[in-house]
Amino acid sequence: MATALDYPARLSSLVIYASTTCGDPYRHRILELRSDILQSLGPRAYARYTTLLLYPPYWINANAARLDEMEAAAARQLGDAEVQTSRLNAILAFDRRNEFKRIALPTMVLCCADDILTPAYFSREYAELIPNAGLTVRPRGGHAYAQTEPEEFNQRVLDFFLRATAKDDGHGD
Repeated sequence: MATALDYPARLSSLVIYASTTCGDPYRHRILELRSDILQSLGPRAYARYTTLLLYPPYWINANAARLDEMEAAAARQLGDAEVQTSRLNAILAFDRRNEFKRIALPTMVLCCADDILTPAYFSREYAELIPNAGLTVRPRGGHAYAQTEPEEFNQRVLDFFLRATAKDDGHGD
């Protein structure tokens, strides 16, 4: 969003995927709990909690063994608790909703109804505040839709970029 707002000439189109418009009370509770878990229980517990935020139950059940490996790798790669908390606080502080009306790029807003980390109401707000933005809410896939349903995600995003490029070239749809 910062690039689209600060350097719009660098972009020809925009996909906003599983994102938030601001750090509302819901997000504060989730991210503060993540920070508390990291500081008090450590990286392994933080990684396990993150799994619950990223992936929907159907995907967790189908990938339990793989998730053990993914969580262990995430725990090893996680930075210092102070740095991670600073990152989470920066996410919560970002709020440029009053500027979204300036975005003139072809924009697709994409999310899943079962995303508990960035609920669909954020995507609806993006679509309302950005002129001519299109909204796609998929019924399932969680926050990590690009991983849980990669073929579907890739096809939707590719189709959007192809349509946006065709319009940009003056050839229409």
